[in-house]
Parts: sequence; C-alpha cells; structure tokens
Amino acid sequence: MGVLIRGIDLRTINEKSTYRNCLDWAIETPRYVYIIEFKLDKSPETALQQIHEKGYAEQWKNDPRKLVLLGISFSSEERNIPENGWKSETDISQANPSETMH
Repeated sequence: MGVLIRGIDLRTINEKSTYRNCLDWAIETPRYVYIIEFKLDKSPETALQQIHEKGYAEQWKNDPRKLVLLGISFSSEERNIPENGWKSETDISQANPSETMH
C-alpha cells in the first residue's frame, strides 16, 4: 500500500515512534495530514481515543495542513473492515469537516 501511495505525491509514515507510543500510520498530502490507528476486534472509537491519549498528532499541531484522524477496526471474524468499522475526526481549529475524506 505504501508503494502505491508514494506514487501519487503522498508521504507515508508507518509505525512512527513517539515519546508515548507508536502511531500506526500517517499520510501527508499537500493539503491534509491523516493520522490512522488500526485496531483488531475493538471499536474505531477506541482507536481515535488512543490517537488523542498518546498525542500522535502533536508533531503536526502547528502544521498549516488540515488534520484528519482515522480510527479503523478490523474484524477477525469477518476478516475485513465491517460496515461500522471506521470513524474520522477533523481538527476543527484547522479544517472544514465537509472538505475531508469520510
């Protein structure tokens, strides 16, 4: 996936260590930064909570790009992302939510 994404002017950061933990994935585009946390058999809300608690977005807090947080849950039973298996949030101080990927 990272190779495919790099071909379309995106910068990917996989399993970036922070002072509190390790974020799963970040994707930087010219206009947006997507912070992505994956969970297995847990809710996407749990993933978003971890992004907040561990401060994964801290390094982008002064970045002028719009910040989008994504929590994605995989189901081991379905071996897929279930219909309600993802949730997104935007940093309201930076973004207009209608402009982000939902």
